[in-house]
Amino acid sequence: MSFNPTDAAFEGIRLARRHPRSILIWSVLMLVFSLGSSLLMLSGFAPLFAELETIDPSTDPEAAMAIMGQLIPFYLIATPAFIVFFGIFYTAVYRAVLRPADKAWGHLRLGGDELRMMGLFVYQMAVWLGLTLAAGVVFGLLVAVGIVSGMGGEGAGTAAAAIAALILYFVFLGVAIWLAVRLSLSQPMTFEKKQIVLFKSWSMTKGRFWPLLGCYLLALVTGLVVSLLGGAISMAMLVAFGEFTDLASMMEPNLTSIQAYLTPGRIAMLVVNSVISTLAYAIFLAPAAAAYRDINGLETGE
Repeated sequence: MSFNPTDAAFEGIRLARRHPRSILIWSVLMLVFSLGSSLLMLSGFAPLFAELETIDPSTDPEAAMAIMGQLIPFYLIATPAFIVFFGIFYTAVYRAVLRPADKAWGHLRLGGDELRMMGLFVYQMAVWLGLTLAAGVVFGLLVAVGIVSGMGGEGAGTAAAAIAALILYFVFLGVAIWLAVRLSLSQPMTFEKKQIVLFKSWSMTKGRFWPLLGCYLLALVTGLVVSLLGGAISMAMLVAFGEFTDLASMMEPNLTSIQAYLTPGRIAMLVVNSVISTLAYAIFLAPAAAAYRDINGLETGE
């Protein structure tokens, strides 16, 4: 069956209108996760991240690696927490679209559906990491060729290698977008089929690349508009509490202590951002589930 890209793109907006209680519950969950992430940063890792931003890895790789080594405990905690949180969150959005009648607890659960989504995340990260490493090897070879050519006095060879690397970058970017769209139905399919799938999305998206890409771009623009609105409201919150000085202070809060970070204005901003982030994620995620539903002619009972 076919699907309407425009209708699918606005599924997140319709979801928020049909299930405002779920949006509210997800926003609370997002707020708790944001606070937890901030507290993890404040537990001693913020100075390391600040120091890392002042170091140029290309000129001082040893210092950069030393700080990265000290940040290993942070990533050992943050990465599993990220996978668990978003595994639950993504599944709740897909449940709201594909099983809307199952709306107790704001469509939130912690069971097989969520565990399979977490497993799919790990699978996807492994695939993308492999592709990124492969691309890095190719870029490294081109840089090496350019350096060798330059050492031999062949400036044209160096320039050619640089141009080839730039072209290859855009080729890889195009391939990455193409793969992302072709595999974009794997998450709602994993939820609906109750088994971890990734490449089975390939056959379903065959011949539908451009409609799906248009759908996702329209959803992306809508989500960005919502995010910009949220940014404006957050700025207004800081102004209302007399805590806004400039954009830098808004984007880079004081992480020296819990008291310095959790000011009244920052707390209000976190609450607003949690609601806006939840809406934005719903707008970004729901179109794939709607496209999967319509392509397969699924009856959702709503």
